Amino acid sequence: MSLSVDDTNLGMLLPMRAGHSMVEYQQTVLTEFAEPIQDHIPEHLCTTTAADAMLFSDEASEDGQHFVFRGCDQGGLVFSPKNPLLPAEHYQNTLIFLEIDSRIYTFMARLKYIFLGDLHFDMPQILHKRQTRHNKRVRIEGSVVLGRKNGRTAIARIYDFSPTGLSFLGIRNLVFTRHQPGHRLL
Repeated sequence: MSLSVDDTNLGMLLPMRAGHSMVEYQQTVLTEFAEPIQDHIPEHLCTTTAADAMLFSDEASEDGQHFVFRGCDQGGLVFSPKNPLLPAEHYQNTLIFLEIDSRIYTFMARLKYIFLGDLHFDMPQILHKRQTRHNKRVRIEGSVVLGRKNGRTAIARIYDFSPTGLSFLGIRNLVFTRHQPGHRLL
């Protein structure tokens, strides 16, 4: 067993995008972000000058890029890429996940401009907040047999594991794909 290549809180929290649009992807993870914030947004975001961030461009095949949040300037947010950027036009509207202290925020923001390699975004209109993960996810390889009360089973590939959950991919039995959040599996 080894840690994932991306063992940051953000990297371990976020599922693979799997070709979803930014809006579809955000809706997938939004259930974990229980608290929407519409007032005093700069008070939540502009308290630090270095924080971990994941930015998702509008390119559906892109699984997010790591950035360093540099803080706020002139009513906006500043991010520095950790790796080479996609072309700037892909970041016009961006889905952002930002970890500050013990909280993770998600929001959509519009790119204002790029200056000296840093991306400058407008202040978002709404944030969604959650606490950071207390247990790290561990990337493991293997298969898992999933069973339901009705006796049906399916085989899936394990993606990662933590003391509070398991992520899996590639269910082979199509009959089994109609599960909903909250369904119990063996």
